[in-house]
Amino acid sequence: MRHPKLPPYGKALAQSIADQNPPINDVYLFMGSWAWQKAQNSILMRPDRTLCLPKGASPFSYLWPVSGCDILIFDSDPPNEDLIEDLVAILFHHGASIVRYVSHDGTLSIFNFNF
Repeated sequence: MRHPKLPPYGKALAQSIADQNPPINDVYLFMGSWAWQKAQNSILMRPDRTLCLPKGASPFSYLWPVSGCDILIFDSDPPNEDLIEDLVAILFHHGASIVRYVSHDGTLSIFNFNF
């Protein structure tokens, strides 16, 4: 049986949380066709506040280090509602405080724990 791994760029965030020093500002989570490129740029300024869900990957494949964090998702593709709902649900399951989603056209959606 395979155990879930951290998402790309999740190691620094996981260490911050383990050190009881979670980020004060939003954690940026990039998804969609440009997720890797956007995350690579983001880690230059936010090394412990950047995560990536690679295109085609299942959110359930990862152990999300988001306990107590506010999450801001940036999607570079048109919304896939099932994928977004799965991602938001697993982020809350792993302890995210609030999840906000910005679609490829700039539309903002805010999810609370009981969405």
